[in-house]
Amino acid sequence: MTVSSSGPPVVRHRRAAGLIALLLAAGGSTVSGCGTRCTGTTLQVQAVEVGDTRAPLTVSARLTRDGRPLAGVQVKLAVNLVGDDNAHTDALFYADTDADGRASVTRREGVAGLSFPNHRVTGYAAYFQPLSPLNGVAYCWSSAGAPITCRTGDAVGTCPRD
Repeated sequence: MTVSSSGPPVVRHRRAAGLIALLLAAGGSTVSGCGTRCTGTTLQVQAVEVGDTRAPLTVSARLTRDGRPLAGVQVKLAVNLVGDDNAHTDALFYADTDADGRASVTRREGVAGLSFPNHRVTGYAAYFQPLSPLNGVAYCWSSAGAPITCRTGDAVGTCPRD
């Protein structure tokens, strides 16, 4: 199911954090897979620091090919949540890249609204996963992830669970 940035999130549960955990531990990393039959792409994301968990939350990614923006393509953005039982869940959103290659989603409900009982927001990831050539070009898949942290007073750390 495809959901616009203004639609409800698609929630996916998974037990193994694997790649996302590694990406988040690195503080924002990029991974791309490219064989000899596809054109390389790069996704870039930045860590997000939240001052008010009820304020709108924006996550974004920039997609490039050889350092140039790749416009008009769909990027999946996944806000990562971890439960008290270490179960990992993603709230999924989709956005098209603009002329600068940037895909962005703003959620009015913020971190507090995306969290659900016994889960906390920990980060987000972006994925470019074309299944067929776009405008005659076969692009490689790429992904990137970064942490989302919350500021409480003078301290910055893990966002509170809801």
